[in-house]
Amino acid sequence: MKRARAFSYHLTGTLALLALLSLAAYAVWFPWPYWRGQALHELLLVVWVVQLGLGPLLTLILFKPGKRGMKLDLGFIALAQAATLVV
Repeated sequence: MKRARAFSYHLTGTLALLALLSLAAYAVWFPWPYWRGQALHELLLVVWVVQLGLGPLLTLILFKPGKRGMKLDLGFIALAQAATLVV
């Protein structure tokens, strides 16, 4: 697999996850009149920027086809992304 393909897979997965998270935030956690008072736009913008910068960008930088320990690197990137979503 090439670097650009790994980046596009990671970007697609991250965008899908963030879209579901945003949908849940707007529809379930903070319905219409409440999300305006909670500044939900700004909070979700920070989450999107951190997630897109942390995951796919690091994959683009670190991915090398055939590199020893590549699964470990990608596992740490996924773990870091999951940790930032939990916090």
